[in-house]
Amino acid sequence: MSDEPKKRLRTWLGAAWVLIAVLVLYPLSVGPAGVVYAKVHNRIFRRIFWATYAPLLWAGDHCDPVAVAIIKYDRWWAERFR
Repeated sequence: MSDEPKKRLRTWLGAAWVLIAVLVLYPLSVGPAGVVYAKVHNRIFRRIFWATYAPLLWAGDHCDPVAVAIIKYDRWWAERFR
């Protein structure tokens, strides 16, 4: 019976780590994806890019600080890999 709370805690900690990773890695992945987007002229990839990053792009359209952050981050990647 004492194992049940430990299992529940491990489940919640695992879910918290996954949530944190998604919330951090998703926005950070827009930079490398933007580099690939600029280099690849594949219509399917471009549709996947727009579908995947639509929430970030929408936030950039509606919030100036988000737009500035995305632009600066994209330029940082562009200077190094394009």
